[in-house]
Amino acid sequence: MPELPVQYDIQAYRGDTTTRAFRFGSGTDPVDLSAAQLKSEAREDNQRATKYQLTVSVIDAANGQILLSVPETLPAGNYVYDIEVQVDTETTTWIRGHLYVVRDVTNEPAAP
Repeated sequence: MPELPVQYDIQAYRGDTTTRAFRFGSGTDPVDLSAAQLKSEAREDNQRATKYQLTVSVIDAANGQILLSVPETLPAGNYVYDIEVQVDTETTTWIRGHLYVVRDVTNEPAAP
């Protein structure tokens, strides 16, 4: 089994649909996520106070498959993120990484 959390960096384009599918396992055996609660947040690299919720959905609980979705409205910038799995009272961070959101050109929001 690899060291946890596993590093996985993501590049997203602001305004576009960005998803990544993952399969959690131990060796060749999938981790059963039937009783699991999943949570994911992104925070700006240089600022720990601002956080954004990322959506984590279980695709196939018995086979340990999940889908991470990055909000289309997430502002362009550099973030760090992770995915935590909680079963009963035990929490494990399975994935962490950098999330790079490139600014939109065609539908860039107006400056405040």
